[in-house]
Order: sequence, then structure tokens, then C-alpha cells
Amino acid sequence: MPRAPLAFCYRPPSLHLLLWLLALACAGPVGAQAIRLDLRAAPLAEALLSVREQSGVDIVFAARLVEGRRATCRYQGSRPDEALACVLAGSGLQAEQVRRRQYVVVAAPPVAAPAPPARGRIAGFVADAASGELLPGAHVYLTALRLGASTNTGGYFTIPDLPLGAYRVQISYIGYVPLDTVCTAGGPPLRVKLRPATFESAEIVVERPAAGSEPPGLPGALALPLSELEVFPSFPGEQDLFQALQWLPGIQRTGEVTGGLLVRGGEPDQNLYLVDGAPVYHPWHAFTLISTFQTETFKDVRLYRGAFPAEHGGRLAAVLDAQMKDGSSTRRHASAALSLLSARLMLESPLTRSSSFMFSARRSYLDKLIGVRHPVAYDDGRRDTLRTGYFFNDLSAKFSLRPHPNHQITLSHYRGRDNLDLRLPFGASVDWSNWKYAPDLFFEIDQNWENRLYTARHQFVLSRSLYWTTTAYYSGYYAQEGAYIQPSTSASLRSGYDVDLHELGLRADVDYYRSLSHQVRAGLHLVNRRFESNLSAEVYRSAGAADSLNQASALRAHELTVYAQDLWQPSPAVQVMPGVRLSHFGGRNYLGVTPQLNVR
Repeated sequence: MPRAPLAFCYRPPSLHLLLWLLALACAGPVGAQAIRLDLRAAPLAEALLSVREQSGVDIVFAARLVEGRRATCRYQGSRPDEALACVLAGSGLQAEQVRRRQYVVVAAPPVAAPAPPARGRIAGFVADAASGELLPGAHVYLTALRLGASTNTGGYFTIPDLPLGAYRVQISYIGYVPLDTVCTAGGPPLRVKLRPATFESAEIVVERPAAGSEPPGLPGALALPLSELEVFPSFPGEQDLFQALQWLPGIQRTGEVTGGLLVRGGEPDQNLYLVDGAPVYHPWHAFTLISTFQTETFKDVRLYRGAFPAEHGGRLAAVLDAQMKDGSSTRRHASAALSLLSARLMLESPLTRSSSFMFSARRSYLDKLIGVRHPVAYDDGRRDTLRTGYFFNDLSAKFSLRPHPNHQITLSHYRGRDNLDLRLPFGASVDWSNWKYAPDLFFEIDQNWENRLYTARHQFVLSRSLYWTTTAYYSGYYAQEGAYIQPSTSASLRSGYDVDLHELGLRADVDYYRSLSHQVRAGLHLVNRRFESNLSAEVYRSAGAADSLNQASALRAHELTVYAQDLWQPSPAVQVMPGVRLSHFGGRNYLGVTPQLNVR
């Protein structure tokens, strides 16, 4: 017999039950009590007690924690946690529930400030792709932001305080193919290589760039493109930097024997000439006909006219700062040349993967062509020797070592010498068509002078925003002059003069790239100088009648200099360079302070 199917019955709830559930939902949780607060600067302790009495929950707090605090709150409801949050708002306190109906008032944890947006910098070195030579003065320009920087003497640049991301960058240097690339702010340091290039043009138009399109540079500074200076007219066949400078505005030569460069109306002795940070006191050969600065031996030359950085002092007209080539680190290179005055040789070569050298030598050869000594004979059988000797020579050498990508050590040496040795007939009736005769009246000149430089330099990147340079150098100048003149058979003059100058210096410079608009440079310079001179003269008016003179002097002094300057660019069209130079001179214990302000 089959079973009957199961049946489910559903009975709708009664109306009384629905009304009871609705009332329960509107009334809130079981046991909840209504809380009403209207507080205006009430003591916090009283406000907490009021919440405890109205809600029936236990609120624990320390009297010292709420002492001196007040509460302003308007609340109507039945939730103790909401009432406590209203009372404690702005007090630095919060209520934590430890049991079902118990709260503890404690100090609220500090609210962490929103993290600033991440920022970084674009930094690195710019070098010659063919030789590996670092390029000072190269331009690094961010096209989208219309800002940029220039590489320093070590070829290093940095553009700080950039939002993280990729930027389109243009890198350029005169005589090289510009490079357009994309760099990432906050990425590793770059090592950019530019390819040398020769540009030919039938016509050149120079226009002023738009404001903000140039990277910041030092006011008064002129970076000289050596590749362009080599084509300027100069003494035939000579690579002479000073002769090329004469073609620039505000620079001219003066005199032929004791002349020099006049920069913006200043005197020649108001110019300071530096080679790898060491001063050169007499940078001339052949009585200022040509200079000791061979264009092909330098990688960077900067000329400051009128406005000097605070690191340079002691001159009024101009400062010429030249850096020797480090030598090719990629290939061997040799060149030789012959001019009307001299022959020269230059070598560059890598030594190891991290070191290279440059060597350059030059010598005049006029004395080899016409000879130095010329024997002659008197009518009575006596013999004499006329002399027409003159020559000059230069020797430059530099060794460069890069033990680490952020470190460079260089050793530099320069020596230049002139030597003059003359003994010629004296008188207006000399027959120059036959000058090789034994004279009764003659004059003699024995004169020579030389410069000697030794420089050791260490450059390294302390951090992405700090670049440190330490330089130790020795600079010496020596000159000697002897003369003998016999204007008559019974009268004569003999004189001698020599001067010796030695300078030993140590300097430390640091570049701090603070932000996009501030580049700070500061340093210390310690110098010790020694100067000696001697003068002697004898005048014979006749046999037995003579006058003599002897003088000698010696000076020693030291100089301590501290400087600081800030290259500030408040807007793309304005550059301001405030600075101060503090110098202490030994001997007379003189202290001088020189404030500076250059605006462009």
C-alpha cells in the first residue's frame, strides 16, 4: 500500500509578531540608553563622566591625561562609541573598548604626514667618444622643463630635485654631434659619450637665444671652444691660444717686447693665468711674440672678464683658467708640426684600462739654422767670437688615473724656457752686409727665463649632489739677465740681475648642487710664497774710475683664503651670484673681506 507524500505547511506570521520586531529594530540594541550631549568648552573629565552616566558603560581614564583639556560636542543617539568619539575629537586622545561595556581613554597615535612625492636627479659625466676625454662645459638641457646644467671641470653634471620619471635630454658641446636621449630621474649616474664632428657652413647667423633656453653659467665667464680657436689667424704654423684671444671683443695686444694682453682696458699684470689650478707668472716666449699656451694641449679654457667667481682673487682685469688634456684613453695618437719658428710633437695614449697620458714638446730652431757662435779675427791677428743664440722650448705632460668611475687622479707638469745669448758689434756705422768682423766696441746680453709647474689633483663625486676637488701645486719662475756694453775703448758697463719666485699651494673646493635654482661652491686655499732678487752693476768711466752697485732682497709670506658663493637663478631670465672671499696675509697680519655680487 503506497505511502502518502510528505506535505510542508507555511503559516504567515501574525501581525502582532511583525509589529514587535519592527519596534525592536527601531529601539536599537537591547539595553541601550539614549545619550544627549551639548557641550561648549566643557572640561573633558566632566564630559566623559556625563557619557558614562547616560550610557551606563564604564569609562576609565587617568586624571593627568585629561587635565587641562576641554570638549565641544553636540550628539544625540544611543551608541557610546560615537559619543566618546565626539567628546574626544581634537583632544589627541581616543577611546579603546577593552570589554563589552568598558572603554579606556588613551593618547591617540601620531598621524603620519602624507609622504612627499618621490624626487630624484639626473647626473653623470660627458666624455669624448673618440678619446675618452671628459668634456668640461658641455650643455645638458631638459627640453620639456626648459632648464639644464653645464659640466664642471671634471666633466660632471647634476640636475637635482626632479620628480621621478623619464625626461627628454639634449646634450651638446661645440665641435661634437649633439645627442638627444631619454634619461630617468633617480636612475644610476650616466656616462654620455659625444662623437666629434666638423661642421662646414657658408654663412653663420648668431641670434640671441630665448630666455630660459641656456643652462646656468657663471656671470662674466666665457667658455672658449678650442676647436674654433685653432682656425683663428696666428703666427704662421703656431697653435697659440693668446693670439687667438686677440680676436675676441675687449681683448688686444700691446707692445712688441714687453707687451701682453689688455682685457677691457686693464694692464697685462692685472691678468691671472692658471694651468690646472697653478698660476703661470710669465706666459710668453720670444719677448711676447708668442705665448706658452699651445691650443692643442688643452681641453678646456675659460676666460673671466670683469666679473670673477669668489674663488679667484688678486687680479682686476681677467682670469684665464686652462685645463690640460688628460690624454686619450681609447687609442694611441701622435702628431708633429713645423712652423716658421718651432717644431712640435704631441703624443696621447692609454696606459691601462683606467689610465692615460699626454706628452707635448716644442722647440724653436732658429739657432740651429744660423748658428750660435761665429768666430772672427782682428787685423792684428787677435780672435773673437760673435754670438747670435736664441731658442725657446716647452714641455707639457699629464698622467690621468681613474681607479673608480667617480674618482679621477691627475698629475701635471709644465716647463717653458727662453735663452738669449748675444755678442754683436756696437755702433751706428756697422756694415750689416759684413757683420762678421772683429769689433773694438760691442755689447753682450745673456738672458734666460723659465716657468716650472707641478700639479696633483683629485676629483671625486662624494654624493649625487656633492663634487669635491683637491689640488696641490708648485709654481716657480726664474729670470736672469746679464749685460756687458763697451761703448768706447775706455768705458764699459757690466750688470747682472736675477729674480726667483716660488709658490706652493693647496686648495680644496666643493660644489653642492642644492636645487634646480641653487648651485653653491665653497673652498679653502693655502699658499706660501718666496721671492728673491739680486742686482749688481759696475760702471767704468775710465781706467781706474769705477762705480759699483749691489742690492739683494728676500720676501716670504703666506696667504689663507676661504670663499663661498651661490649661483642662484630665481627665474629663467635672471642670474644672481652672491659671494664672499676672506683672505689672511702673513707678514703684516692683514685680514681682508671681499663681498661680491654679480647679477646678469
